[in-house]
Amino acid sequence: MSDETRRIESLLLQIPYEIGAIVGVFVFLLGYLVTLVTTVVFEREYIQESIVAETGQLYYSAMFVEMQARIDLEAIATVEGEALQGNVLLTEGASAVFTLPVFVYHLIPVLVFVLGGFIAARWVGAQNVRKGVLSGLSLPVGTHLPAIVGTLVFSTEAGGPEFWHSLVLAGVVVPGVCGVAGGIIAVANSR
Repeated sequence: MSDETRRIESLLLQIPYEIGAIVGVFVFLLGYLVTLVTTVVFEREYIQESIVAETGQLYYSAMFVEMQARIDLEAIATVEGEALQGNVLLTEGASAVFTLPVFVYHLIPVLVFVLGGFIAARWVGAQNVRKGVLSGLSLPVGTHLPAIVGTLVFSTEAGGPEFWHSLVLAGVVVPGVCGVAGGIIAVANSR
C-alpha cells in the first residue's frame, strides 16, 4: 500500500459513522416535519392529493431534486393552466403558487443539515476543523436511506421524486455539504 492510500484509509476511519447515522436520520426527518408544518399552516391550497406525499415532494424540491411526472398531469399544481413539473420550487411561476417565498423552502433543509453537522461535531467533541468537517461528512450515512424510502413514500399517481436525484442530492450532497458547514461552525463556536 502506498502512503497516499494509508492516509486516505486513516482519514476514512476517523469519520464518526454511527453518530452520522443517528443524527442524519434525525435531521432528515426533522426537515420533513418542518416542511409538513409549514405546508399545513401556509400552503393548504397547494395540496391536491396527499399531504404526506406532496409535502415530501416540496421538501425534495427544496434540495433541488427533480420530480418525474406520471399519468395524471391534472393532479399536479398549476400556474395559469400549466402543470408544475420538474422541480416545483424552481419552475417559472412557482412564487405565484406558494404563499411563502420559495427561498423559505430552500432554507429548511439547509438549516436542519447545518444543525445536524453542528450536533454531530459537538457529539464527538470536535476541537479542530478537520474533526468538524469529518463529523459533518458523516451525515449522509444516516440520510441516504430515508432519501430512498422517501422517494417511494412521496410518490403519487401524478409523479414523485426522481430516484437518482433523490439519492445523490437529498441523500448525500445537500446533507454532506451543509453538515460540513455545521461541523465547522461547531468548532468555531467552541473556541
